Amino acid sequence: MADGRLLFMDNEHYALVDALPYIDTQLGSMEVAQQVKALIDEEMTQFEPRDYLADLPPPDLPLFEGDMIKQELARIEAGVSLTGVDVERYRVEQPQGLTVSDHGAWRKAAESAQMQLEYNRLRLFNPQMLAR
Repeated sequence: MADGRLLFMDNEHYALVDALPYIDTQLGSMEVAQQVKALIDEEMTQFEPRDYLADLPPPDLPLFEGDMIKQELARIEAGVSLTGVDVERYRVEQPQGLTVSDHGAWRKAAESAQMQLEYNRLRLFNPQMLAR
């Protein structure tokens, strides 16, 4: 391909292909569709697939070079199943024991409750938006 040839020119008989766009009005017919499928299936039995990408360099994929992606791909290769969602962060509990008198603990519990209220408000709001 470095010599200016296009990818379709790697096909042995590319010059024989002459196709123009048109609308096939008979394809709505069930028997014509079956005949077309039979012809394609017959051709596929004689077809030997080639690796058309063998001469091309591998693509540059910078999005897959991050640490998170590498960890996830390593997890998948190791066959480790995906852990479920941690629902503990959604639990709202009042401070217990020594933290009952701690103002910071109550503030954190109140912020957690506010976060849950907002989360649930959005859960109710999204279907309403989709219905419009």
